[in-house]
Amino acid sequence: ARFEEGTGIEVAYELNPVSEDQLQAAVQRGDAPDLAMVVSHPGEVVQLAQQRGAGGFIDLSTYLDPAEARRQVGDYLVDSVSVGSSYFAVPLLLNVKGLVWYPVAEFEQAGYAVPETWDELVALSRQMVADGRTPWCMGLENGEFSGWPATDWIEALVLRLGGVDVYDRWVDGEVSFDDPAIRQAAAMFGQVAFGDGFVRSGADSLSRINAVEAGDPMFLDPPDCWLHHQSTIVPQFLPPGAAPGTDVDYFVMPPVDLAGDTPVFGGAGFASAFRDRPEVREFLRWVLSPEWGTAWAANPSGTFLPANLGFDAEQCRAAHVDERTNEVRVRLCREARDALAAGLWRFDASDLMPPEVGAVTQDGTPGAFLRGMVAYVDHGPDNLDQILADIETARP
Repeated sequence: ARFEEGTGIEVAYELNPVSEDQLQAAVQRGDAPDLAMVVSHPGEVVQLAQQRGAGGFIDLSTYLDPAEARRQVGDYLVDSVSVGSSYFAVPLLLNVKGLVWYPVAEFEQAGYAVPETWDELVALSRQMVADGRTPWCMGLENGEFSGWPATDWIEALVLRLGGVDVYDRWVDGEVSFDDPAIRQAAAMFGQVAFGDGFVRSGADSLSRINAVEAGDPMFLDPPDCWLHHQSTIVPQFLPPGAAPGTDVDYFVMPPVDLAGDTPVFGGAGFASAFRDRPEVREFLRWVLSPEWGTAWAANPSGTFLPANLGFDAEQCRAAHVDERTNEVRVRLCREARDALAAGLWRFDASDLMPPEVGAVTQDGTPGAFLRGMVAYVDHGPDNLDQILADIETARP
């Protein structure tokens, strides 16, 4: 396919995804493209940058002033793809986790209100049970990555209990998994997972329910579960004819205290360069600007969340889309941008941890955090202390 917008430079691109290993192999063969779009986490960007001697990502700081980049996208995103004074990638877009989705019409008809604190969220769950309903849609099964929806719960709650400082230190290994703040976050997730009647099919079934399909029963008539902790991918997996704002809406996981912060976390896409040419430089300058993504944001078939602090969230409105859907789109864009501007946006913690902990190792072994969350729902809350200690032991 070919793309020409904003700069007037024609860009030929391929949408076929390749793995990090395949991209590294292309680098080694000298067959890398001019640019690569890495939609994952900054560790992959830095790893490919460190292969510079073999043709890896080049340092962009020679023509993209890091100070200007910080003004455009904030310190956190720049620091995440920098080594010393070298800067290796421009953020394309964000996604956001820690959102709670619900069937909007049924929710309103039942007289439920969006909770403003964690205690109110638990109280809402209890009220739904008392009303003969099942509050939570949940599933942890996803092959070798099974367990990640539970790690997302823990990450959202660590951010609310300890803020971004404790979260960052936890990622770096300075705060252990058996630290009181991490244990409290896991126990709070347990309030939901093991709450009497809180989750569809019961906690001991969660490791067998597909993570992506877990929210589908929310769209039955009547809903078979009412709340789904998930990310901005939900609008991409709605049943035919369903739309955000009309059939489903969201709120951000509330803070522990009413005056507390509500940080958000997720992933990002980055553009990095293997070659230095005038048209490559100009393209990346454009991507760094607020003008990048304007057409993308207005595309009704997807959800674009800007990484640029100067981006006008109102531009996320799409033509020929219901106004309620556009309101959800604008709120999602604003959620990401405002958190980034306030220093309250973070990458998914397990993505940043060593694969022995938060991902899958090269031999296909799930990380200890993933395994621990599956064991937690399978065997119940009494094993939590041992599970957290075992995860911490797995840190390299």
